[in-house]
Amino acid sequence: MYDPTLALHFEKELFYEMNEQRGAAAAVLLLHAQYGDWEKVPRASDIEPVFDFFDNLGFYLYGSQISDRVLHQSFCHWILLYYQDGCSYIRQRQDEPEGEKSTWEYVEYLVKQVRDIEAAKQGCAADSLRLGPEKYKKYLLEEFDEAEDQFKEDCRKAQPGIFTLLPEKQQG
Repeated sequence: MYDPTLALHFEKELFYEMNEQRGAAAAVLLLHAQYGDWEKVPRASDIEPVFDFFDNLGFYLYGSQISDRVLHQSFCHWILLYYQDGCSYIRQRQDEPEGEKSTWEYVEYLVKQVRDIEAAKQGCAADSLRLGPEKYKKYLLEEFDEAEDQFKEDCRKAQPGIFTLLPEKQQG
């Protein structure tokens, strides 16, 4: 039997209290996909609140305070989405001269546990769960829509091509 108390707390935090942070983090990932370099992404640190949240999930999972199955059920999509390209930001922060190896130390553990469950359910290797570029962009744009209106407007003005979906015929 699962005690849903922590999961419900974390669901409320991610899905209601962190909407704007999720939207900003999605914008950062969209820009990173365009530039391929974290140094070129303005406000790259806007992704950090999402990783802080995932690190907390991983901490409680590691400490056996919540189960991997509960976390998979509630958060798998978001964990894999933000980690897909965001993992390079984590590594960069950990490896920079003034970085700390313990920065977001439980995120990798969380991702591995959740990804292994998802891979077993899909009947595939964990590495094959990576989203294709069109689907990845579609999901990030859905998250981006959660951001504060002025932020979205500023992003669309600065990079109009990045913050729109491809026409249907180009999506394949």
